[in-house]
Amino acid sequence: MTVDEVLDKIKEWRRLVVNGVSINLDHLMLSECETLAAEVERLQAIVDKLPTTLDGVPLVPGMAIYYGPKDYSHCEVDAICSSGLLNMHGVGWDGETTNSWKQSCDFGYSTREAAEKARKA
Repeated sequence: MTVDEVLDKIKEWRRLVVNGVSINLDHLMLSECETLAAEVERLQAIVDKLPTTLDGVPLVPGMAIYYGPKDYSHCEVDAICSSGLLNMHGVGWDGETTNSWKQSCDFGYSTREAAEKARKA
């Protein structure tokens, strides 16, 4: 279930309870649902601020990033700098680090399949 689906379900529960309809909230009180909804919204706001791959997946340190065929397997994000650049390193087909560099955030895909699909498009 996506975050949006969870938020929609919580809003639906809240609406039903407010309208006096009895439903099973799995022993959650309305205030607990509201607290949960607020926390989910707070966390989603953090995720929304993260830079993303070209296919829209949030970039986080330790994440592998893929793009068209290269002489190495993939790249890994080491850190996201306050300047908006990524500290990255390449990973060879043997698993060894090939090189390190800084890269703008509009870079790469979350899966090898997405990178290959984009290359063919």
